[in-house]
Amino acid sequence: MTVTTPLILVARPGAGAVAVAYAQGHCNEGVWCAFRTGRDTVRAMDLMYTAVATARGGREGEVVSDDGVLDLLLSMPKEMGGPGGDFTNPEQLFAAGYSACFHSAVKRVASGERLDVTGSSITAHVGLGKDGTAVGLAVTLVGAFPALSGPEGQELMEKAHQMCPYSRATQGNIEVTLTVG
Repeated sequence: MTVTTPLILVARPGAGAVAVAYAQGHCNEGVWCAFRTGRDTVRAMDLMYTAVATARGGREGEVVSDDGVLDLLLSMPKEMGGPGGDFTNPEQLFAAGYSACFHSAVKRVASGERLDVTGSSITAHVGLGKDGTAVGLAVTLVGAFPALSGPEGQELMEKAHQMCPYSRATQGNIEVTLTVG
C-alpha cells in the first residue's frame, strides 16, 4: 500500500532551518522514505513501533499517550520560576526515555561481547540552559556496572552510544557526556 508519510527533519547545526517535507506516493506503509535535503540524507527505515503522545498547555499542561497509559500533568520546575510540585516536566520525560533506551543498547552490546551487566543501571541527567539566544539541552549519562571495571564500563557505554536510537537522534545537536559512576 502506498501512503503519504510526513517526514520531519531537524537540520544539523549550520545545515539550515528545520525542514518539513511530505514524500507523496514514494513510501510503503510503515517505512520512512529516504531523500536528500542539502547535505543530509534521511535513510529508509522499517518502523517497528510508533509512540503517539499529545501535549496540551505546554510546560504547564498535560501529556497523554494515545493508549492512555501515559497521562501526566506538567509543571515548570521551581528552578525555572515555576511552582514545581508533584508534577513532571519535559526534561524528566526525556531523561526517563533516554536512560531506558540507552540501557537497552548497553545490554545488547554486552550480550554480544559476553560482558556481565547484571545489576547495571543508567542514570540520565538532562539539563536545560541558554545557548546564545536559544534554549538547549545537555545530557550526562552515568553508567553503574558492578561486575565491570571502570574502563570496561566506559568502553561499553561508548559502543552503546553508537547504536542507541536516542544517541543517534541527538548526535550533533545535544552535548552528551558518558561517565561511569
